[in-house]
Amino acid sequence: MITMSVFLISILCLAIFVSANHATSSDLTVKNAKILDARCPTPAEVVLNPSVVVISEENNPSKYRIRIPIKNIGVEDWKNEDENPDDVFKLKIIAGPQDLRNAGYINLGTQEVKGVHTSSGETAIFETPELTAPTTAGNVRVEFRMVKQSVLEEGESAVDIGIGVKCIYDFTIVKLDSLCQNIGTGGSVRIFDMDLSPYSISTAGDHEVLPTSRYEIRVKLKNTGTSTWNNNDYEIEGKIGTETTTIPLLKHAQGMSENGQLLTDPNLRISPNGIYLTGDILLTPPTTPGSYPVEWQMKLKSINKKFGEVCRGNLIVTGINDGASCGANAQDNGITLSPIANSKGQGLRLDLRMKNTGNTVWRSGVLGQGYSFKGIGRSRELGLDTIPINLPQNRKIRPNEVATSNPITLDLTLPSMQQRLDNAVGGVGSYPLQFRMVKDGNEFGATCGQTIEIRSRFVPA
Repeated sequence: MITMSVFLISILCLAIFVSANHATSSDLTVKNAKILDARCPTPAEVVLNPSVVVISEENNPSKYRIRIPIKNIGVEDWKNEDENPDDVFKLKIIAGPQDLRNAGYINLGTQEVKGVHTSSGETAIFETPELTAPTTAGNVRVEFRMVKQSVLEEGESAVDIGIGVKCIYDFTIVKLDSLCQNIGTGGSVRIFDMDLSPYSISTAGDHEVLPTSRYEIRVKLKNTGTSTWNNNDYEIEGKIGTETTTIPLLKHAQGMSENGQLLTDPNLRISPNGIYLTGDILLTPPTTPGSYPVEWQMKLKSINKKFGEVCRGNLIVTGINDGASCGANAQDNGITLSPIANSKGQGLRLDLRMKNTGNTVWRSGVLGQGYSFKGIGRSRELGLDTIPINLPQNRKIRPNEVATSNPITLDLTLPSMQQRLDNAVGGVGSYPLQFRMVKDGNEFGATCGQTIEIRSRFVPA
């Protein structure tokens, strides 16, 4: 009996000895807490910095990093190489993209903060070196495990002691690309001059507008990538000359409201192989005449990166050439006189007409601004000074259209004889009723009108 007891005790001691010498790091416990252990991150915790996308650019492959948080749920602190070169904690890459496998291990810390001591219960951050995205879209799996590199015997190489379990992280490589599509026969960029009629639409890439015009641009693109475009993540960036403007994805038929407010559609989705025709993008041209290259391209907002084919056009800002002729044709003197009766004698109704022979649009203004008729010479003695043009419903007179005035009434009842002798207002004689167009106080165009003869007759008071 004693012999059997001694034998059992010997077996037990041998078992304890073998267990202690063959235990892995995850087997070591202190009061039910593992000395070395780590928790794998959830997919939401792993950060791709920046987002992993493949952008089609020649000789410029996409770059990215992976930032991985690992929580120390063991008892022993994780130290970096500077603290203890014989016991260094690292992240070991087991599987993944070739350039990541080439790295082998990732040290504690990020590009900004190196080798942070991580106590029990804290989370360490590991950031990969800069990686090159593959040229095609698809799924990528990275496998890694926390290890402790320890020198067990002086003079020997460090060995890996695994901590916790192998962690697996899957992510998707997204390809971003787009191609410009023709809008009818006018290329992928079309410019509509809102002031001219009919709209000035290019069929060869050149678009003429005036410095005073408002114009709209439309761009047509095809999603040739693998990601769906939406307003949260994507926008379209345009460059006109040296000026850059960024526009969200707009509703096609309602690009802008009447007051110029952008009308976005939060539910807009452009799936792979889908076509996106922008809404009308209302812009103001440069004030200096010249030729301005136009470029539009898709953009991923999160990394501020443009991608895909550049849709091109050319905006030509022409100089303003104001011109005006009398009436609607060569036989028209631009004025119609109609006698009217009043309580004291005779009056005269005037209707003025002038044709816009320039290349810009006439709009009426206030306080001498904008376009208007203006009496000249003796016409001003009869009160014909600045006369507004009668604007149609669209509020403008386009080139080759005729501007008319609101009816003007002249009271030709002569003042008293003494006033006539003193040559006060008016008087008998010939009055050339002449007028010209004026813009911002400056006269231009033909001199139009005709002469009237005013004869006196006594009108009782």
